[in-house]
Amino acid sequence: MRGIRTNYSIYSKYLILNAVDEMGESEFFDRTGDRIVKSKSSLKQWRIQLMSVVLPLPKGEHFKQALMTVPGYYEKLIGLARKDFLVNVRGPQDLSNFIQPIFNKKITGAKLTKSENKNLYLKGLIDECGFLTRLGVAQKLSSSSCRKQCIELNVPYSKLDISTDAACVELSVIRYLNETTEINWFYIENGIYELFIRKMLSPICQKLGIEPYYHCMGVVDRDLETQFLGEFTEDYFHTYVRSIESSGTIFQDVREPKFSTMDADDVAIVYRAFGYDRFLSIIKHDFIEPNVYARGWPDLLGLDGQNLKFLEVKRTDNLTISQIETFPRIVEMGFEVEVVMVQTKRPQPFQPAIL
Repeated sequence: MRGIRTNYSIYSKYLILNAVDEMGESEFFDRTGDRIVKSKSSLKQWRIQLMSVVLPLPKGEHFKQALMTVPGYYEKLIGLARKDFLVNVRGPQDLSNFIQPIFNKKITGAKLTKSENKNLYLKGLIDECGFLTRLGVAQKLSSSSCRKQCIELNVPYSKLDISTDAACVELSVIRYLNETTEINWFYIENGIYELFIRKMLSPICQKLGIEPYYHCMGVVDRDLETQFLGEFTEDYFHTYVRSIESSGTIFQDVREPKFSTMDADDVAIVYRAFGYDRFLSIIKHDFIEPNVYARGWPDLLGLDGQNLKFLEVKRTDNLTISQIETFPRIVEMGFEVEVVMVQTKRPQPFQPAIL
């Protein structure tokens, strides 16, 4: 889940206020923190605003009809809050100026108040017992150097000097690797999730009436976990992969034009290398921590025959929090992950000698 939205429609405000009245203001904020609305003062302003709205139908009936017609983003979040599940849905990774000092106190061993512990819990940084979660550990490690991060994660780290005049270093590394190795490399990054998971699950989402982008949140909100997993069978998986092979389609994550294209045969190799069981495990985990696998994938995907390798390309920056979380998950699946720190050398322009 992305950060808190600020463009609330009049219908969203009505829906949120209804949920607040249903749960009680204190319970609502206990379950949602600032994930849906920032403060109690905002609720007060909304109530005043709604009192001034004049519509041909009674306000409540008009809004209810609109919301029933167009179920939206906030309806999903409120459904998850009713289940006390919203804490599992990831918010922004960068800690706010309010949360960062509290987290710093936690990792230095300082005693926290009940309210401070609650805020860290709502951000998914600690569990109910007060221990750092996987996200909390990643947050703590995020300030370390890239080399130290890799040592902690047990991920190989190396340096590479290459000459390039390209704006995209990742593509320069691909050219270098394709010339020096037998592995076929692709710049795909988080397109792994977009192309190989969301795309594969889209027909099931359509069948169950769930928006594909927020499929895991929609499934949990509507208690469709068992039905969804019942649709994602091993037969469904292999049938889908065979349809990819026969389609001849070229695949690319269009959100980033620099990403590599992949032909249908290569896509099928990736699917089979992951296999049904790994995808099933990712989907099940999505129902516990929605979209946690959607971020943090290494930049480059390599096809070594029927095997997969992953390579993260860095220049001066460290691993992100998502990468610190995701790289060990990839290793646990049985794949190789490596980080390379690239030191680029731009070619010097030719300067003729002065005769």
